[in-house]
Amino acid sequence: MWKPYKVREHIKINEFYSMFEANYDKDFEFPGESHNFWECVYVVSGSICVSGDDRIYNMKNNQIIFHKPLEMHKFHIDCEKDAHLFIFSFTVHENMDYFENKVFLLNRTQTDTINSLLNFLRENNSQSIPTQKDMTLPMSHSMYIDKFDTSPSYSQSVVSYIYQLFSSLANNSTPSSTLQSVDAQIFADAVNYMNNNLSSSPDIAEIAKACGTSPTRLKCIFAKYSGLGVHKYLISLKMNVASQLIKDGITVTEISERLGFSSQGYFSLAFKRETGMSPTEFKNSIN
Repeated sequence: MWKPYKVREHIKINEFYSMFEANYDKDFEFPGESHNFWECVYVVSGSICVSGDDRIYNMKNNQIIFHKPLEMHKFHIDCEKDAHLFIFSFTVHENMDYFENKVFLLNRTQTDTINSLLNFLRENNSQSIPTQKDMTLPMSHSMYIDKFDTSPSYSQSVVSYIYQLFSSLANNSTPSSTLQSVDAQIFADAVNYMNNNLSSSPDIAEIAKACGTSPTRLKCIFAKYSGLGVHKYLISLKMNVASQLIKDGITVTEISERLGFSSQGYFSLAFKRETGMSPTEFKNSIN
């Protein structure tokens, strides 16, 4: 008597938004963004300084970072020569908790997997690898996903490589540590202070005082690591919390009160400005 055994998928990617390689000059600085899907940045060669929310990393070749949905992230090239990056973004609705706030240094097997993926992508696409001068915003450049709609075998092969990499990372890897510079610590302290005081909406002077620095230096640190002003970053933190509260079924009125908005209407306008959706549209998108 034959007994069937079910295949249980640990990770299931639903959609891709971008997938590309690019060479960035040594003076390049990506201004920062957040979006409602995951993004991975893999350093093929060179080194970069990456921020993700309050965490700062110096990354070198063969390292990969996972940016979770709604995480504010940016990077700049941190070496005397250019850096070659592979970036892809996607949605997955479960089983990604392990990858949140993580950077990994790939081992030999994992490097072979991602190199096999890159070779497959290059062999099946005619475009040359762009430089930063060829690109406006990286997220608008989707050089490796154009075939997803027309070639199911192509997309299936790509996903298979990525599943293999993710499974190996979840089972066999230790995350890398964060960069501990003075400015990075001030940035982390400031973000932590803002997270603990979202309802009171602290101003720049108050945040700087709590972190033992000046408002001017704090502004420079946020520009360096987040690409945003301090107030803008505070709003982005509020929207991240608001998104989770909407998922938890909390009413818009209660959310606006918890996060220190003067009215429900002002909160709704701010939420749509930051996420591109009204609170109701966001709620419907996750149901």
